[in-house]
Amino acid sequence: MAPIVITTPALGLTGGVSNYCRVLRPHLSAVLYSTVGARSGSEHGITLLSRLLRDFWRFLRNISDPRVSIVHINTSLGYKALLRDAIFVVASKVFSKQVILFIHGWDQDCEKFIIRHCPNLFSLVFFRAEGIIVLAQVFGDSLRQLGYRNRLFVETTAVDDSVFASRVHRSSAMQSHTEQGCSILFLARIEKPKGVFETIDAYTALKQKYQGISLTIAGDGPHMSDVRVHIARTLAKDIVLLGDVRGADKRRVFLAADLYLLPTYYGEGMATSVLEAMSYGLPVITRPVGGIADFFQDGTMGFLTESCDPAVLAALTERLIVDPTLRLHIGAFNRRYAREHFAASVVAQRIQRIYLAVGGSRVD
Repeated sequence: MAPIVITTPALGLTGGVSNYCRVLRPHLSAVLYSTVGARSGSEHGITLLSRLLRDFWRFLRNISDPRVSIVHINTSLGYKALLRDAIFVVASKVFSKQVILFIHGWDQDCEKFIIRHCPNLFSLVFFRAEGIIVLAQVFGDSLRQLGYRNRLFVETTAVDDSVFASRVHRSSAMQSHTEQGCSILFLARIEKPKGVFETIDAYTALKQKYQGISLTIAGDGPHMSDVRVHIARTLAKDIVLLGDVRGADKRRVFLAADLYLLPTYYGEGMATSVLEAMSYGLPVITRPVGGIADFFQDGTMGFLTESCDPAVLAALTERLIVDPTLRLHIGAFNRRYAREHFAASVVAQRIQRIYLAVGGSRVD
């Protein structure tokens, strides 16, 4: 059985690609993992150069194995990632390996730069891949317009199977709530494009009408201090800032919530937190960014809106606040859907089929 080389960030880091590789790892064998990318935010000078050289040397060692036929490169359509991963693509081709690119993030400014300034160079390097995986159909359409003609696959991120190992008892929690009692959750990296300020403003408006509601903001990021200032200015009560949560703490946060709100306008591939919220049986209010637009059923999974207006977000959230039965019905549907489509074991099977389709190789 031919092994597959997969590039991955350090699995202990936060972030969508790290999480994806981490949760799929138990379901894939015959894989050589090649760690690439920064291990911390403090690299510079000699430290950075040394790490880059070690990453590349480790990668060359892995792909030089004559048993390896496919190299799966996890990348993003962003300036730094493309500069780094172009080297890995070229090296893989020097060793006559088949390449599968998985483009997780999609920076629209970077896409515009490529189209205007270097479409031929981009194609020359990255379109040598025998297969490309994207997280949204619209991203695949963009690659086709740039001239990519090989195999193209639209995939999702993944949720750890352990989320589905035990039942989520949300009905008893809902019975304790009045129509005006509801716990709203925002869980994401704390930066403006994720919609955290719009979430706070929508909640502030709702709090004036429904005193029993609360908002939990979980995550960390560059705009945390601005968020604290914004909350202080709104004078809104019952807002809890948890910071970064992982593992059992993250599970408790999801289980304590009644609905999930993420009005992101970030350059998402696919927001894993939306998939996680669905997996824990939460109705979701979000925007059709990246791969969310491909699967999200408005009115069935929660509510989807093009708007970032806090008034619009508040109106959609209010529909769930006043109807605990609707929250429970939507949440149950979401959990079933997530188990069938986003569980890591299910996603791993789809990835195996991609390996087989591209190169006749398989990972069990």
